[in-house]
Amino acid sequence: MEDKGLEHEELQREMNEVADDLSKHAKEKHYSLQKGVITFMDFLGWKGLWQNQAQRNPLQEVSTLIQQIEQIVDEYTKEVFPYSARLKLSKLISISDTIAIFTPKICHAETVVILGLHARIARFILEECVKQSYPIRGAIAVGQYNTKDNIMIGPGIDECASWHETCNWIGVHLTPSAELAMKNNSSGDIENIVIRKNIPVKKGYPKVTYCVKWYVEKNEFKNLTNHVQALLPEISGKYMNTYEFLYGEEDTDAKDGFSKK
Repeated sequence: MEDKGLEHEELQREMNEVADDLSKHAKEKHYSLQKGVITFMDFLGWKGLWQNQAQRNPLQEVSTLIQQIEQIVDEYTKEVFPYSARLKLSKLISISDTIAIFTPKICHAETVVILGLHARIARFILEECVKQSYPIRGAIAVGQYNTKDNIMIGPGIDECASWHETCNWIGVHLTPSAELAMKNNSSGDIENIVIRKNIPVKKGYPKVTYCVKWYVEKNEFKNLTNHVQALLPEISGKYMNTYEFLYGEEDTDAKDGFSKK
């Protein structure tokens, strides 16, 4: 929500609307679902993480990384919703190899604006994780959900959870609900969300066309692959598809621009 030169009374009205909306969510969240944007991301190679990280402490490093991500989630959310700065609007849940992020749709905020927020968060996570040699992938959905502690329920949860492992790469794509929101968007381009013709989806799943734009230098990606003991057939595709996504010549026109920072 941006300050567009509104008078004091109108700014105060908008602040009150945010407070009322958040209060309503707080009262209802224990027994009803709320609509918002959901992101699921999971670390690749988690099962053998303790074996593949010689001379490192993956538990401590990933724990510190999660704390850093929590700070970024709060920081970016407050930039989009400055009037809710004192409230923890977005929520992050970390369970084993999975990170889940939730932001409710409040007041007059457009869904695509919240999608842009999650894309920005996902871009930070992708770039930071790769730089620290922890590959990660995920999906962003729009839907209804409810959370209590580390328990998550709702159709939005089901959609996001079922889609976040379908792509064969390091990256984050939009699920059908989020794609429809983008296609119905009349606000123009959304930063950090781009169209890609050939997102590598696992066999048997429908194609997806929207994903998060991100970039790391080639030497940083090379360092990531150096931490993999063996690029076996079942995992090599993820790295090869990601390399093509980041540095390939295909689909690098002005609209995609994947090879640009």
